[in-house]
Amino acid sequence: MKNEFFWILIVAIAFHMIGSIEVSADDWPTFHHDLQRTGHSTSNAPDAPKLLWSSIAGPAVSLCASPAVANGKVFTGSCGDDNQDYVYAFDEYNGSLIWKYPVADAVYSSPAVSDGMVFVGSVGPYKTGRLYALNESDGSLIWSKSFGDYVVASPAVHDDKVFITSYDGCAYAFNKSTGNTIWSHCIGKYIIGYTHPSVADGMVFIGGYGVSALNESNGALIWENTNGLSVLGAPTIVNGTVFVDAGSIYALDEHNGSIIWKADYYSYGNGYSTPAVADGMVFAGSAIDTSSKLFALNQSTGKVIWNFSVNDWLQSSPAVADGKVFLTAEKLFVFDEYNGTLIWSYDLGGESHWTPTSPAIADGLVFVNSRYNAGGGMVYAFGTPENKTVPDKTAPLISNVTTSLITNNSATIIWNTDESGNSEIFYGTNMALNKTKTDMNMTTAHSITLTELAENTTYYFSISSTDAANNTGTDDNNGVYYNLTTTLNKGAIFRTLLHKGWNLISILLQI
Repeated sequence: MKNEFFWILIVAIAFHMIGSIEVSADDWPTFHHDLQRTGHSTSNAPDAPKLLWSSIAGPAVSLCASPAVANGKVFTGSCGDDNQDYVYAFDEYNGSLIWKYPVADAVYSSPAVSDGMVFVGSVGPYKTGRLYALNESDGSLIWSKSFGDYVVASPAVHDDKVFITSYDGCAYAFNKSTGNTIWSHCIGKYIIGYTHPSVADGMVFIGGYGVSALNESNGALIWENTNGLSVLGAPTIVNGTVFVDAGSIYALDEHNGSIIWKADYYSYGNGYSTPAVADGMVFAGSAIDTSSKLFALNQSTGKVIWNFSVNDWLQSSPAVADGKVFLTAEKLFVFDEYNGTLIWSYDLGGESHWTPTSPAIADGLVFVNSRYNAGGGMVYAFGTPENKTVPDKTAPLISNVTTSLITNNSATIIWNTDESGNSEIFYGTNMALNKTKTDMNMTTAHSITLTELAENTTYYFSISSTDAANNTGTDDNNGVYYNLTTTLNKGAIFRTLLHKGWNLISILLQI
């Protein structure tokens, strides 16, 4: 009995672990990479400013949401002032637009991707907000929730819950699949709405006028540190320590909120940046003037290791990968992680410092937005995809559909595709097409013979071919379906009439 219980326990733990794996480890599926908002990726990252692609969201469109990258797509959102705003999905490898979804107003919220869904907040109009759950594949709406104030923060998705904050001063947990409210916790501090929730060790951490830790299951307050902190970014949680940018950098104990260390090397009143933590260092820095600096601090003590003067407004959050630190202002800056040497930079040509959009790193590439330039808001991808096969997302193209060898009980249907795929026909005597015949052999020259058909009967059909990447191309003749008509069985008629006493001349005259 003990052995049985042991194996049940092991299986349960395994299913729990599997259930928490949502996207590739090299993806960047949420703001600052992960639920702990570490800003650290294990991906390779470009050593030089090699532009892979750039895509414009649209004329006079501003991009105000930091990009997220998952499953071969780059997700972001626009804040086009008087224009219609959208959530966008671009192809990760060539920048082509896959879909866009119109939202009520501006999107400052970096999307979060989980289990085939994209979660993102929007602002307004008239001091209202909304949280959307969209289908990752086509951008269709799954559910949405309305708020009495702005939703600027980026959602955090863990297990079956979506966590978000609003300018109404509250943090919320919703059911991921349905959007039903699980809990809400209202602090009554307006500034909470700009801070992105973080999740670690059964707790949800939020900023604002202070830092709070809430119970992930029910939203109950575990601890709060209001000690004059003003946090506009997200708390970063690593190894039991909560790091926040509150004008100065603080390290707090995850379990009770007490201050472990404080780095007073700069003070700007509010902290706009979400610290990145990697390899024993904390990277942060923000300012709303040209005196801004990026700091690298010792993770254990807060002592300065290096700093760099950006000389521009700085509201973005740094990202770390492959021994490099990436930061956006009017330029994309890339530093050596260990000594702060500037490795390369790229002029984004726009006023990206007006919005706190931050880099995302995935699959050997770095993705950044510029809020707008002469043509509109741009998404940029730098680098070369490494150790990654570009996903095949193109369905076989079907052509040359013909019929041949039609008899009283069979017919052959032939077509071509521009790549190898299987062969499948949906057919029937009406438009319900209630029969199917499939040949799983992969080919570009397709032929299927339908048998056991009724004589002198019209059959309607459509065809499809699916390639090795499971992309399916379908041809239904523009919705009206193809058709064929079987012949009469004249031999059977001839024998029947002879049996009934007809003479040969009469039969020949009839048929």
